[in-house]
Amino acid sequence: MSAKEVERKIQEKLREAKDPEIGLSVVDLGLIDELRYEKGVAKITFHPTTPFCPSTLSVQMGVDIYLRASEVNEVRRVVVRIKDHAYEKQVNELINKYIERIEGSRTK
Repeated sequence: MSAKEVERKIQEKLREAKDPEIGLSVVDLGLIDELRYEKGVAKITFHPTTPFCPSTLSVQMGVDIYLRASEVNEVRRVVVRIKDHAYEKQVNELINKYIERIEGSRTK
């Protein structure tokens, strides 16, 4: 399967990821800025609906994006990054901590 085909599968899976405050798909809201797939790795960049979106909701959205993309059979690793958030660095750190916990619990 080509990278573009896998990216389309990931995009469809991301339709299930919701903005927790609005309840609509992150894809339908246009919050996915970049989606790339190469050699088993999906890299996804997204932005919040506003730069001051509550950090907890932004982290929740990032983790949901990670979980949905992870469901695609061809995907072995998912890298999620938020941009254009007032606390971008801190939110990215929290998203990565949650992802590390999830991945750690899967290997046990």
